[in-house]
Amino acid sequence: MSTKSDQLEWRRSKVVEMRARGLSLGEIAREMQVSKASIGSDEYLREQAKESIREYTTEYLPEQYQVCLTALDAIIKRAFDILKTLDDKHADAEIPYYLFHYNKDYDGKKWILMR
Repeated sequence: MSTKSDQLEWRRSKVVEMRARGLSLGEIAREMQVSKASIGSDEYLREQAKESIREYTTEYLPEQYQVCLTALDAIIKRAFDILKTLDDKHADAEIPYYLFHYNKDYDGKKWILMR
């Protein structure tokens, strides 16, 4: 026989799984045969989600942001290198409809898509 904490952990994982499948709290409560309040008021799941977001935004996201900026720099440099190799006759036809405009901002690099 499982302990009460094991049952609670199982219920929480099922709630998360069912929410991921798009079920509402009412639908989950009916399927699990518990009150909607017992599912909707689970502060543990809410706090766990908040902690997950905090960890993602402080640990993972800053690095990914920097990787994306570096990749954008490389892509734009390569695009202009390609444009330089075209002869004048074809250069106008090959210039993209949208151009990236580089703008220095107070917090570093800021890319703006311009027409």
